[in-house]
Amino acid sequence: MMIEWIKGCCIKVTSTGVIMDVNGIGYGLEMPLTSLCELNESQDQVELWVHTYVREDAIRLFGFTSVDQKSVFSTLIGLNGVGPKVALAILSTLSIDTIRHAVLDQRIDVFEMVPGIGKRSAEKILVELKSKVKKLQGASFSAGSDQLTAVHGSEVVDDVRSALENFGFKSKIITPILQSILETDGNSVDFQSMMRQALVRLGPVSSEAKPPATPADSVDSSLF
Repeated sequence: MMIEWIKGCCIKVTSTGVIMDVNGIGYGLEMPLTSLCELNESQDQVELWVHTYVREDAIRLFGFTSVDQKSVFSTLIGLNGVGPKVALAILSTLSIDTIRHAVLDQRIDVFEMVPGIGKRSAEKILVELKSKVKKLQGASFSAGSDQLTAVHGSEVVDDVRSALENFGFKSKIITPILQSILETDGNSVDFQSMMRQALVRLGPVSSEAKPPATPADSVDSSLF
């Protein structure tokens, strides 16, 4: 019997997930950072979509604050060579719209921004996702076209900010740099351009930013 959805009290938030109290039973769920940051300890009536991952030696629960994110996670772990750790790292770094846009435009470098994913892994992910792109929810296509509608404005800023924070840069350093880029380029700047410019400007302070330890900091056979 698979658990698909859960509702209860969030009693503990860890670096990788949460413990939920559901009718007196504690369920441990692993989560991407994007979902984890939306929760607080002792938060009542938390509702999470759940992917139940069953293997011979373990049953693991993965929680998501949206059904779209759960759907993308399920799609990612269905790819050859992608396990739950890598899928969580992708969803912790990139938004669903960014993932879909990168697949449509075959942007290998976008996936290379995910900790633990190198060029070869990014290439494999793009090849496999191309045939499954319509399964990736959360982004709209233009009428009669197979091209993704461009994402602008604050959503791009949020995506870039999230990715940079995952790399270990502090918000107080990121904010003025992103503001400066917006003042120069306006809201027409895309994720790729803003990320590139931000990394160039962060170069002088990068030695102060040590990336946080994550399960996907290094890729080996245990990830797949």
